[in-house]
Amino acid sequence: MVAAEETAGAAPSGRLDDAALRAVDARARSLLGEDPLAADALLTGTLDRLERAVGDGRDEAGVGEDVDLGHWRAQLLYARAAQRHYRNEPKALADLQLAAELLDPRRSPLLAALVLNGRAIWEGFEGRVEAQVATLTEALDVVHTAEGERAVAVGAAVRINLAEVLADLGDSERALDLLVAAMPDSVRLGDPEQIEQVHSTAVRVAGLWLVRPDGVERAPVERQARLRADVEAWTRAAGEAGEVAAARDPVLCNRRHSTYATARAAHLRGEREEALRLAQEAVRLTAERGEPDHLVRCRALAGELLVEAGRHEEALEQLEQVVAGEGVVTTAFQLTAWYLVADCLEALGRYREAMSALQEYVRHSGTSRDVRLRNTASMAAVTLLRERAEAERDSARLDSQEARRLARLDPLTQVGNRLAFEDALAVLAAGGAPTCLALLDLDHFKVVNDVHGHLVGDEVLRAVAAEVSDALARSDPDARLFRIGGEEFAAVLTHHGDGDGTAEQQAVARAVAVVEDARRHVAALELRTGGGTITLTLSAGVAVGVVGAVGDTSHRALLSHADQNLYRAKRRGRDRVVAD
Repeated sequence: MVAAEETAGAAPSGRLDDAALRAVDARARSLLGEDPLAADALLTGTLDRLERAVGDGRDEAGVGEDVDLGHWRAQLLYARAAQRHYRNEPKALADLQLAAELLDPRRSPLLAALVLNGRAIWEGFEGRVEAQVATLTEALDVVHTAEGERAVAVGAAVRINLAEVLADLGDSERALDLLVAAMPDSVRLGDPEQIEQVHSTAVRVAGLWLVRPDGVERAPVERQARLRADVEAWTRAAGEAGEVAAARDPVLCNRRHSTYATARAAHLRGEREEALRLAQEAVRLTAERGEPDHLVRCRALAGELLVEAGRHEEALEQLEQVVAGEGVVTTAFQLTAWYLVADCLEALGRYREAMSALQEYVRHSGTSRDVRLRNTASMAAVTLLRERAEAERDSARLDSQEARRLARLDPLTQVGNRLAFEDALAVLAAGGAPTCLALLDLDHFKVVNDVHGHLVGDEVLRAVAAEVSDALARSDPDARLFRIGGEEFAAVLTHHGDGDGTAEQQAVARAVAVVEDARRHVAALELRTGGGTITLTLSAGVAVGVVGAVGDTSHRALLSHADQNLYRAKRRGRDRVVAD
């Protein structure tokens, strides 16, 4: 056992057996909110001894022969990751990854599921959403092999987390299926906070699936009536559970989730004033609790309702905080928030800003993971751009040429945006011209934002866009660069096909040389900030095709081809250009 005279953060000095390790784990958990640094020191010191036992032998490290080194290393790594997660330290992910490698899910399925669930949270922070979905799916498979009420509770929690991610990606139907499956387990276990969360999350997902403020109504017609009835039942369940949880612990359980659910249900019933009052209360409660993800959703709903009430200044205050919190993946809330921001700015007479906001809406809808959402949103955006351009022209506030230019210019980097890129491809398709296309992506750019902040990240994007543009212009004066995503760019290059060899081989070689020159220039960049010098690398995929020719690829297939080559560049170690 840990000696009584040892300090809170000191590693145990006596021989480590199962009882001593359980005491370390329990002590670290008790220090989570009280003294996380001491807990980290305690766990790190103990882990060092267990690792010495692996390398130098158990006697040398003072570890008992019966101790399962793999299990206990994983257990304490998971505990240390919890401490580091509490302090928002990215090193938590490394602990969780190592713990997952050490564990045999067949022997410790519950711990394995907890580790995978924790790892998925950090994958979400890094914007690796596909990995996050895969990890949560694996956690769900693993926890199904565990037994006992704790396993049931963990399984319900994993379902809720996976549903949250899928809902943000636009897969509302699958998200609701997971939430409905988690409801009976949550109710049977009797944890009011989890009951409140699962039912209020279902209300949130169903509400956005039924009606979106940009006019997209996505739930199948045959399901809408039933879904609205379910929303009412889920709202009642969330409210009752929230009252019970708040009575037990009014600080941690302050009814923020059930209040949001009640607001969304009132909105679906057409009770707008009551919905707005509840949404603003949900914002206040969530801000008090310090839950940033849920706060974004509450602000999005409050902003939507303020727009409907004609209170555009107040709506803008809420919505600008929603879009400011965006990550690598555009969530459904952020996409609709951009639409509403443009609506507010237009109502306030701030037409140029409204055009820029609508431009962001188009860009984000173009990178959405949900095809139905992307197509519908893009069509709505094109219509709105036309309407706003006509209004600008009629009012003489902005001539049509300026509106077109602004609508196709990325405001951050001053290169063409996705609209301009699509226009360029359409011109090539109409002319049947051969096309060289490159997709370029900054490697590990999320780390720059996490470590240095988004303002520095914006400066980095500006510098990289300028460097790539200059490099392309030196090698290919007719090349055009576009920013089509967060840190993703596209380049349309001149097709060179004269001389010896086939035209396509020459075009590929020339395009690769041009992009390789740009890659080298980016790798040589040294960007000095207050937090130190930033260096970056670039990965790129190149594809060549004749757009519009009979039997040849369309520009959509060509874009997919370039994207596959970009993926191969990432898989091969990044910082390289890949073509066929």
